Amino acid sequence: ATMLTSQYPSALGVGPFADPGRLSEAAVTLAEVFRQHGFATAAITGGYVSRQLGFDQGFDSFQATPDTPSMAYTVTYADEWLERRDTARPFFLFLHTFEVHQYRPPEEFRRRWVRPYEGSLGELENVQAFVQSAANQERVRELGAEDWRYLRDLYDACLASVDSEIGRLLEVLQARGLRETTLVVVTSDHGEEFGEHGGSGHGYTLYDENQRLPLLLN
Repeated sequence: ATMLTSQYPSALGVGPFADPGRLSEAAVTLAEVFRQHGFATAAITGGYVSRQLGFDQGFDSFQATPDTPSMAYTVTYADEWLERRDTARPFFLFLHTFEVHQYRPPEEFRRRWVRPYEGSLGELENVQAFVQSAANQERVRELGAEDWRYLRDLYDACLASVDSEIGRLLEVLQARGLRETTLVVVTSDHGEEFGEHGGSGHGYTLYDENQRLPLLLN
């Protein structure tokens, strides 16, 4: 919400993860600014960037991904939206994916990035829940080097999958003759901790591994 409004959460009516509230209708979002200036606006989102929390403000089209979001779905839908958009108007297309959060890379990327591992984490049904739960942080501090390597491999595999789909998005823009006139911005709202300061996941500390983010403009 802060990234889309340039306002602090306290000014937006939103709260912590457990009780997020809803983005204030008084807030002016980036999508609203673009629309006021004649742009067609569309969003394809996953995770908690939802209509229920007010993130649809300013978007002519707001499409939520399925329960298990993937960047592949997002890019395919983006291509479809570009096909049917009003070509007389410039556009702002916001694509959001929750895929890296899942620690469940597509099989192709798992085979390529995740090295053999025989530790106990391989038996977890939900690696994301283990990594992110505050209740597991004591167990997290007992993880060994092989465990951390496994978690990093899963995460890297998810990143590689998303990176591949961003490449496909650039190809879509190129095929539609839009690449040279479209500014593509890639960023994230947080990083991830892998034991650098004794914890895992995100949202618990303000160390660099959580705070240093990519911001790519091309």
